[in-house]
Amino acid sequence: STSSPHYPSAYDNVISVAATNQYDQLASFSNFGTTVDICAPGVSIMSTTPGNTYYSWDGTSMSCPVAAGLGALVWSAKPEWSNAEVMDQIISTCVNIDSLNPGYAGMLGAGRIDAGAALSTLFPNLAFTELEFDDAAGNGDGRPDPGEDVDFLMTVENTSTTIPAIEVIVTLECDDPDITITQNTCTLVYIGTPGSANNHVNPFSFSVNPDAEPHEVTFTLSLEETVSGVSFSEDVIQMIGRPEIVLVDDDGGSGFETWYSDDLNSIGYQHDHWDVYNQGEITDSDLDLYPIAIWHTSNVDDPISSEEEDRIATYLGNGGCLLLIGEDIDEQMSGTAFYSDVLHASSLGTTGSPQIWGIEGDPITAGDTLWMAGAGGAGNNSSPSTIDPVGDASLIFTYFLTGEGAGIRWTDDTGMLVYLPFNLEAASGANLPSGNPSTQRSEFLSEVIEWFESSSAVRPGPDNQIPNAFSLEQNYPNPFNPTTEIAFSLPTAGSTKLSVYDLSGRLVAHVINGSLKAGNHVVSFDASNLSSGIYLYRLEAEGFTSSRKMILLK
Repeated sequence: STSSPHYPSAYDNVISVAATNQYDQLASFSNFGTTVDICAPGVSIMSTTPGNTYYSWDGTSMSCPVAAGLGALVWSAKPEWSNAEVMDQIISTCVNIDSLNPGYAGMLGAGRIDAGAALSTLFPNLAFTELEFDDAAGNGDGRPDPGEDVDFLMTVENTSTTIPAIEVIVTLECDDPDITITQNTCTLVYIGTPGSANNHVNPFSFSVNPDAEPHEVTFTLSLEETVSGVSFSEDVIQMIGRPEIVLVDDDGGSGFETWYSDDLNSIGYQHDHWDVYNQGEITDSDLDLYPIAIWHTSNVDDPISSEEEDRIATYLGNGGCLLLIGEDIDEQMSGTAFYSDVLHASSLGTTGSPQIWGIEGDPITAGDTLWMAGAGGAGNNSSPSTIDPVGDASLIFTYFLTGEGAGIRWTDDTGMLVYLPFNLEAASGANLPSGNPSTQRSEFLSEVIEWFESSSAVRPGPDNQIPNAFSLEQNYPNPFNPTTEIAFSLPTAGSTKLSVYDLSGRLVAHVINGSLKAGNHVVSFDASNLSSGIYLYRLEAEGFTSSRKMILLK
């Protein structure tokens, strides 16, 4: 009460602590009045009890230890301070809660203690901002690329309104063998309250190995303010070079992209991430930087905008390889020209089947079985669609219960497409009801990428005339190690298969398995994973079959 001070808490030089609940309201059991100095939480506070257990307690016997703990924190930060200085710091940084306690204004002391404010106002509050890689001496795309000399620009911001930062030393470190740092230190003399300073006049600098492959590099920024002793480090992860794959994250900010990113990392495929929710739709120029795009929409309603329709059509027309994934694409696009002419699919409806089978003999899914349930997946397989292929497209998956289509692949002389009308991230990799193992997502992704990489190597031959007859030429060079080129001619468009066998007749590689236009073609074959020996390569197209020998010498 206001008229009955509590002792010894009401004595001078003693901090009197009232108790509040989780809503910053005075606890019903707590004293209040003009002798109260501060408030602290005292309702449902977890504390220790005899027997190595815990119990939730109420009382000023809880709020006082909380306040004392804050005093210890302040003292640990400023061990040279007196009792009075510690007390003043706690009181001066309290949050006024009079408005939350009608009728108690002026009787709750300075308010509820605030540990964050009590500590943060002791030192400059520093953070790195505006980190930027400047490769103006290279191609100027803002990304460190092999062979470039790069400046690393950064800003340090001080958000404290009371304590300036004096002589801030920042260093840059990187232990990646493809990075050579040529300027690693800068000193920022003074940062005001609040204020900021940067290293633009004397930036960090480094060079990138000309032979570096695309990969993520970790740079470490370390900061020390010499007066207060404030110090911390921050890692900056940056892709060096541009990988072949971009993950277009079009799930509306739901976070399902992590399933794909983790899978790609697990099988060694470097990739960039484009977050449509935060970055906006990917542009034609940005998309065309990547030979392969993995584009997922998950459970977003109406996931593909009209601009994205045009972008996808242009990308495929320019020779891009697209894996498009999403169970609601069919519901949005069914019956449209985009669905039939670009995605090469027609809608059959939806299904509840959780088991998806690959197609025997398919270059991607032969032997695959996906299980769309279980803890190993995203758990968002709510309304998968069923489809039929249109034109030259081929089924790659069917649903076990109905036999209806669950995925297609399509290719011509330019673009390549794999379209899945279900959420691949829901595939768990768990055992099937039969007890047999199902296909891992990462395994399927690897199969798709390998198909893209093998077939996308096809390019027009030197003669643009349509040939009069089918032909298969001798590979060149021959013998070879480990790559060679195979030329062939198609007088008519149609399904084309180019396969490699060992002398026992065992299939060792699908080089091409898709639809090609009429014309003269050349494809590169990489035998890095094969041992030295004689191999047969065979072309099958529209009733034509021809085989030749080639020699791999390593």
